[in-house]
Amino acid sequence: MSWDSFVIVGDTHGDMIDLKARKAFFAFCDEFKPTKRIHLGDWVDLRAWRRGASSADQADSMQKDYDAGLDFLKKFNADIAIVGNHDYRLWLTARDGRGPMRDYAKRIIEDVKVEMDAIGCRLIPYGIHKGFYELGKVRNGGYYCNHGYKSGIHAIVGEARHWNRSISGHIHAVGTYVDAAKEARSAHTVGTLARLDMDYAIGNEGTARHENAWGMGWENTKTGAVEFRHVRKIGKEWMYSDTIKGVR
Repeated sequence: MSWDSFVIVGDTHGDMIDLKARKAFFAFCDEFKPTKRIHLGDWVDLRAWRRGASSADQADSMQKDYDAGLDFLKKFNADIAIVGNHDYRLWLTARDGRGPMRDYAKRIIEDVKVEMDAIGCRLIPYGIHKGFYELGKVRNGGYYCNHGYKSGIHAIVGEARHWNRSISGHIHAVGTYVDAAKEARSAHTVGTLARLDMDYAIGNEGTARHENAWGMGWENTKTGAVEFRHVRKIGKEWMYSDTIKGVR
């Protein structure tokens, strides 16, 4: 067989993960047994370090958040972990933070690197220039996996125009876009495993589009083509198709 299976997930957000979605996700992985496992970023939340964080957010445990995020990556046995904008707060604080906060961030970053090395996970930095992983071969129907650098209702269109072929997270919504004028240009967004009622985003009307979901599919190891599919909840069931067949 030339097709290897994969699972793609994003925006698990540390201790803000939805526990029912988490349970369903790992049950799916146990059954599907993907060859490749990719996390698109925001594996921690770090709400205490966001701009405009409330006093309640600042009082939340950083360690609990980090432990939950790291536990997810290890249980997932991730092969690829992209740094998302929430995760990147560690690197920003290590660079620009004051005293103990800067030192704490540096220690966490070193710990992340050690833990990712231990499970054989490649850590990909944040940023539009280096923050991506090529799944398959884009020129043959593969995709650039990235955290996502656009926002708003047209984010997925922007990702397609930038990457040509993109699988991303960031916006917490499920979507597929195919350019009618250039069919080879397409993009998918995979949703989130985080809670859909996070306090700091509850007043944002865009959260109405948020959905617990993830991605799956197959990568052709000979041609670099990729077949991508969404896994999403319909009613009380998580729906997906786990077979790929071809005819000539």
